[in-house]
Amino acid sequence: MHGPQIRLHPGRVLLLAALVASLPPAAAQSYTVVNLPNLNATYPSATAYDVNNSGQVTGSSQYDSSSSHVHAFSYASGTMTDLGVLNGTVSRGYAINDSGQVVGQSYNKAVVNVGGTWVDITTLDPSYSSSGQANAINSSGQVVGIDSNGAMASAFLYSGGLSGTVTSLGTLYGSFYSQANGINDAGVVVGYSYISSVDSTTHAFRYTGATMTDLGVFGSDTNSNARAINTAGLIVGDSGDGSSVSHAVFFDGTWHDLGTLGGTSSYAYGVNAAGTIVGSSVENTFYQTHAFVYSGSMVDLNSLVDLSGSGLLYLQTARSINDAGWIAGEAVTTSYKTAAYLLIPTAIPEPAACAACVGLLALAGAMWRRRSAL
Repeated sequence: MHGPQIRLHPGRVLLLAALVASLPPAAAQSYTVVNLPNLNATYPSATAYDVNNSGQVTGSSQYDSSSSHVHAFSYASGTMTDLGVLNGTVSRGYAINDSGQVVGQSYNKAVVNVGGTWVDITTLDPSYSSSGQANAINSSGQVVGIDSNGAMASAFLYSGGLSGTVTSLGTLYGSFYSQANGINDAGVVVGYSYISSVDSTTHAFRYTGATMTDLGVFGSDTNSNARAINTAGLIVGDSGDGSSVSHAVFFDGTWHDLGTLGGTSSYAYGVNAAGTIVGSSVENTFYQTHAFVYSGSMVDLNSLVDLSGSGLLYLQTARSINDAGWIAGEAVTTSYKTAAYLLIPTAIPEPAACAACVGLLALAGAMWRRRSAL
């Protein structure tokens, strides 16, 4: 037995098609901006480097009259905490995991902040290590960065807590320099390495299973850098000619060029679990560096946020994006200082198109019921 046959009049089909074609596109994601407070309000200069999935942010902020005197901070729910220094006058927080552990650099050492105290983890070999920097930390507390004696430098992986071990990841092709920039929760490390001991050509690498793999470059480029990796293994960074031109890229087995905001260069700094990428690009109106978000196409973040009343002139760089889409980076203030900011996605309003969709469905249903009753 056959059910009722649905036969819509051709004119009605054309009407429905025309109505669907006339619907406006879905509303773009927008954001509210938080201009993060400074450690010292008298000296407004700060940068945000990372945001975790709880919305905690780390970075650095000037704390006295010397522009070179900055302290690492952690920020959560309106409160800025000064994390102090290991020694000397400078510290920076480069990454924060979901447990709130901050890693970075202080007194030219790679450090992890434990209970408000910095601990030096650049101890590959006391006779070798003279300086270092911790760039990323995953949910297990594994830390990656760079350790150097001035003549040579090596990417490192630190694991096992405060009594853990540091492993040198080596370099590509026996060169003298490598740096680890990112690590995901599976322990896969990315960064870059010189590929020769006679020049400064660099290639992005992926390190897993005790093996460092050269990821090459995009197209005919000469240099590449991997800056971050998400849980699915998507890698972001930049590829270019090693001097004036570089484009943000992502790697999923093949390098893909994200383009620019109209200028010559762009850089990708962060990627979340959904594959949304953030970074910075030169735009072609005032040739300023602007923050961008990429999810299929590159969009200037300044077009997605209202900065009026925030004290910010424009968003310059997006450094990190968490899995909820919160973005941290640095902006230029209306007094032309550098400020740390946090963008929080706003709910996308239901577009008027949805009401039209409901109307179209109701019309189609009425046509079906009328035809079925015949």
